[in-house]
Amino acid sequence: MKTYRALAALLQYPSAELAAAAGEVAALVGAEARLSRKAAAAIDRLAAQLTLGDLLSAQEAYVGLFDRSRSLSLHLFEHIHGESRDRGQAMVNLAAHYETHGYSIESNELPDYLPLFLEFLSLVEPREAADLLSDVAHILAALRIRLERRGSDYAGIFQALEELAARKPDRAAVDSLLEQDKPPEDEAAELDREWEEAPAFGGAPAGAPDGSCAAARDTLNRMAELAAAPHSHEQAPHEQDGA
Repeated sequence: MKTYRALAALLQYPSAELAAAAGEVAALVGAEARLSRKAAAAIDRLAAQLTLGDLLSAQEAYVGLFDRSRSLSLHLFEHIHGESRDRGQAMVNLAAHYETHGYSIESNELPDYLPLFLEFLSLVEPREAADLLSDVAHILAALRIRLERRGSDYAGIFQALEELAARKPDRAAVDSLLEQDKPPEDEAAELDREWEEAPAFGGAPAGAPDGSCAAARDTLNRMAELAAAPHSHEQAPHEQDGA
C-alpha cells in the first residue's frame, strides 16, 4: 500500500525536498482512497502546511514536538518499555520479523522508529499490515490525542493510522499512557537537565533525542542558541516546546 509509505514520508523531518513533494505525497493517499474523507482532508492540510509554510518554522516545530518530548517520541517501544532491557529485546524481535519478510534496515534508525515501521507495512499484505498496526494502535491513539491537544496538524497522520488498523485501540490502554503525561514545558526541562548532567565523555544520556537526523540536530542547536541569546525586555522569550 502506497498510503503507508506516503504517511512515513510526511512524518520525516521537514526538508526542502519534502516540502516540494508534500502535495504529490498527499495526492497518492487520496488516489489510493483507503482513508475516510475526514482523515484524507487532514493529510491534505498537513501537506499544504509543509508546502506553503516557512521551512525553518516547520523544522523547529517538528523538533519541538518529536525530539523534545518523550510523550511524542516516534520510537514506538519507548512508550511501552522506556529504556528498560525489555525494549531492547522487543527491537531484536521486530528486526527479526523484518528479516523474515526480506526487509533489511539500511539506515541508522532503530527498528521501532515509526516511519521505518510504516515503510515495512507498505511491503506486506494489507491484512497483515492492518493486524501489525493494531498491535500498536493504543500508542498511535495516545500520540494523536497529544498532538491534537497541542494543535498540531501531524495529528492527522495518526488519525489515518488508527483507521488503517484492523482493530480499534483499547481505551484503557490509551488512558494508561495518557495518565503519564507531563506539561510540555516540564518534559523539555527534564530533558535539558539530563543533557546538562551527561558525563563529559559519555555521550548523550540514555533516551535523549538525537534529532532523528543531522539536519534535526542542527535545528536543535539553533534553538539552543536562540534560547541563550539576550532578549529585549519587551519580548516574552520562551521556547516553543511541543516528542
